[in-house]
Amino acid sequence: MRGASQASRATLSSDSNKGIKYRKLDTDFVLGTCIQYIISKGVDCFWEHVGNNPKEERDYAARLNPLIQNQKAEIPLRLKMETKINNYWKLERWDEAEKKVFDEFRKILEEKNVDL
Repeated sequence: MRGASQASRATLSSDSNKGIKYRKLDTDFVLGTCIQYIISKGVDCFWEHVGNNPKEERDYAARLNPLIQNQKAEIPLRLKMETKINNYWKLERWDEAEKKVFDEFRKILEEKNVDL
């Protein structure tokens, strides 16, 4: 289910911090949007569940240097696009959120010298 929810971008925003809700994009939305960007460039991609132990995922990320996660197997906060507009992301801003993730992911790919 995890991969399906990420690929479908099922959740736009779900964070909550100190009573301030939905200021950052959800991991499912970020991952799914990055996958959509890669596919839009004509590249096939795949999702792989490497285990339930977070340590295993960190080892995998450090060894293989995935495009979306950093070497600690974390989604970079810069892709979560914290917003201050009305204090939260809402569905009416889906296209804006998608464009922001596309633009930031493109920068990450450039920094990693990845040409799709």
